[in-house]
Amino acid sequence: LYHQLRTPAVSEGEYRSRERLLRHLEERETLRLRLQLILSKLGKRSAADTVEVFYPKEHGPGMLILALFLLLALFLSAGLLFVMEEAVFLFLALLVVIPLFHHRRMKRMERDFATVAYAVEMVSAWRRIRGQVPEQEEIFSPEFYRAGEKAGMLRFIGAGVANDELVQMINSFLLLDILSYELTKNLLARLKDEIFAIHEGLGRIDAAISVLSYRKSMQEYWIPDMEFDGERTILMEGLWHPLISDAVRNDADLQSPVLLTGSNASGKSTFLKTVMLCAVLSQSILTAPCRTYRA
Repeated sequence: LYHQLRTPAVSEGEYRSRERLLRHLEERETLRLRLQLILSKLGKRSAADTVEVFYPKEHGPGMLILALFLLLALFLSAGLLFVMEEAVFLFLALLVVIPLFHHRRMKRMERDFATVAYAVEMVSAWRRIRGQVPEQEEIFSPEFYRAGEKAGMLRFIGAGVANDELVQMINSFLLLDILSYELTKNLLARLKDEIFAIHEGLGRIDAAISVLSYRKSMQEYWIPDMEFDGERTILMEGLWHPLISDAVRNDADLQSPVLLTGSNASGKSTFLKTVMLCAVLSQSILTAPCRTYRA
């Protein structure tokens, strides 16, 4: 929402995209509430580093290969116990080395778990939204659908810290959590563009729901009539400042330059701010605090 307020839709394509999403969610209240519930479960943990999700540091397969090597060595040594008595020393050594490796690696990975989990949860949120809104309805961009399809494998891997003591003990010997983390981290590096597209799409849905909630709180509003290929002019009728209760309404016809005059403290600055605010809200969240807005 903040991004949309900072970047008004200057192209007709972007404007119509926002308009289409708002209209669709406004007409389907049940769908809007379902999407709101999905997004409410997402959230971003304070420990998650969003920049690391979209612009991950170089993460090679070295640790993944090492973890697989240790796990393979453990299974081979366990198998050799049935044919070689000397294999017991290798097996016992691995039972000591692997938990130490797990403990040390987990200490370094803990700060990244929230970041990786956030990316995985975004993909899961996309999947649930995809189930609510079929692609043929075309209220989201094609990039949003394609990105989710490509990144869908992330939800089958995931990464996180187990709280169950038995699971922790199993992980300390079988390195399942480290393998899951390394697979996800390497996959994230390859899917950073898709994750960004999903994040943007989820943000657009969240912003649209916020705009519709804002509209409900307003005593009156107008959905702007925008023409991108006509004359460059702005006509506002009955506009008011949305943060001032019982505000005096004014008109603004900006087809030509305007000279605004008046005595001190007569409301010139407030009027200029109102005109500017109305223009920004009209072209960013498509909601004008006036009776009529044409541009």
